[in-house]
Amino acid sequence: MAYWHRTLAELGGAARFFGSILYGGLPKGSFEEAVKGFRTAVSLNPAYCNHHIELARTYAAMKKTEPAIGELRTALECPDLTSLCAHYKERAGRMLTRLENRQGREN
Repeated sequence: MAYWHRTLAELGGAARFFGSILYGGLPKGSFEEAVKGFRTAVSLNPAYCNHHIELARTYAAMKKTEPAIGELRTALECPDLTSLCAHYKERAGRMLTRLENRQGREN
């Protein structure tokens, strides 16, 4: 549900317009609901890196750089629980570098 909320919150005006034509309307999503959902996922399985990464992506979309960086750092410290964890961590490392560089330019 958290991913669903974030995806709908990220939809722009054009996508919402065409969605309303095709489907008769799209439900609202919110970043706040996405954060709640990802926090719940983290609390249920704090060792799974992708929960932290998705929470970080949501914070980044909300322009909350500090919490996003914190979640990405946590994700990179998680053990590899699935065969996809290395891939997720690679993406997380790139995102962390971008956010840290952006943060450095803002300070």
